Amino acid sequence: MLEQPGAHLKGGECCVEARINIRNDGVVPVVDVSGEIDLYTSPKLRAALDELLATGQVHFLVNLLDTTYLDSTALSILTSVLKHVQGAGGMLGLVFNQPQVDRMFTITGLKDVFPTFISQAEALAAARAWVNVASKE
Repeated sequence: MLEQPGAHLKGGECCVEARINIRNDGVVPVVDVSGEIDLYTSPKLRAALDELLATGQVHFLVNLLDTTYLDSTALSILTSVLKHVQGAGGMLGLVFNQPQVDRMFTITGLKDVFPTFISQAEALAAARAWVNVASKE
């Protein structure tokens, strides 16, 4: 399990902390993301996703339920990883229900690109189905 707490400095003041944690529900890995993911904290997200990719994982979820802000850097990382896993026959799903996160994905058109879910239970059920279909192929 990877846990990467962190904060960044801006003008000598401490800003919001971002936390990234990887857990496995028994079938698919889940990357729990909390706090703000921006230019300064997004390397933690990239490192966690790269760690999963390095182990050969192609089906996983990113849980954004405790994420308060995403900038274009975070969206770019998620989109890049989605393309990678789809190229390998996998899928990356996102879990969020906050209006500010939904707005970012809606206005960029990415809500139509990613499988999105409003609850972990719904996302896990879909991810298990992805794994079951892939194992039959």
